[in-house]
Amino acid sequence: MHEDTVDLSPSVPAPPVFEHAIRPGWGLAVRIDEARTTRTYRFTDGEDRTFKQGWYHLLQKVDKPPAERKAIARDLGVTQTPNKSSLGERRKPRRARKTKRVKVKDQVRVFRHLHPEGFQGPTFSQEVRGDADSRPLKRLRAHAIATAQTRLAKDKLDRLIAQGRFEEVHAEACAVVGLTNLCSPSKDLKPLKALEPTLHEPLAVALRAMLWGEGDYGERFTAFVEVLRRSEHTRDTWPLTTVFSALVHPREHVCVQPRSFRKQKKTLAPRLTYSSNPTPEVYEGLRGAAVKLQKKLVERHALQPRDLMDVCAFIRATLCPKGLRILKELDAES
Repeated sequence: MHEDTVDLSPSVPAPPVFEHAIRPGWGLAVRIDEARTTRTYRFTDGEDRTFKQGWYHLLQKVDKPPAERKAIARDLGVTQTPNKSSLGERRKPRRARKTKRVKVKDQVRVFRHLHPEGFQGPTFSQEVRGDADSRPLKRLRAHAIATAQTRLAKDKLDRLIAQGRFEEVHAEACAVVGLTNLCSPSKDLKPLKALEPTLHEPLAVALRAMLWGEGDYGERFTAFVEVLRRSEHTRDTWPLTTVFSALVHPREHVCVQPRSFRKQKKTLAPRLTYSSNPTPEVYEGLRGAAVKLQKKLVERHALQPRDLMDVCAFIRATLCPKGLRILKELDAES
């Protein structure tokens, strides 16, 4: 993400923060450019989006304290100075800085630096995987997988739905989201808890179908996403729409982490057009990239990820800012 110019010193007013009225899942936004008939906003999901005149009303100001608005702008890589154009003034758009592709072999170098004995070694077990009987720490995946498979078991969901206990299915879904750090407490869990009671039944039916139904997974995935989009509170983020299948069926599905997966696709699925709106086509492309990566790790690098949950952990660890810093340090040493 390139850094636009906005001074965040006390002498400069905090920029306004916006939220899209129809797509709250995009997160909060700061306006970074304005032309004669368009305005461009940077959202906290990592996307820059340009809106034409006539659609500006969909970007609604969010009431936040000045310090918080400045913090949001800073996190988005947006800066402003008293002597330079403010966000609301017209200025020449800047080209985004291209992100360097990280080769899989370099990701493996970072991973082995972090976990010398691989996926089965003690550091990975203690810090990431754990086991089914581990303490319920959000960073440990095995306990979350075992718990999700129990809470969202087919027979249990069938019984609750048959008895009309849809609010209990909703409660179980919320509990599963809260098991790990794969989803954001504020952007995913809190909005899901606020799901309108009138949508508890559609959510229960769509969740059961997505996890245990037959036929095309893409259609079942879309039906689940559509339920979330009907809510005024719940957001259809990538983590929230993919975490259930990833925990219940970790060998087949993956929980999409937007920032790291967008970087990974540059190497393994460069032709895939990413969208911040969850769709079955993009999901299948990202899942396919994860499957391809799993195969490479096994066949070319003598690593043995247990499932796609381990692959997800590999992607996050090696492409996060810390992982990229480690890669730079390793390059400097070689």
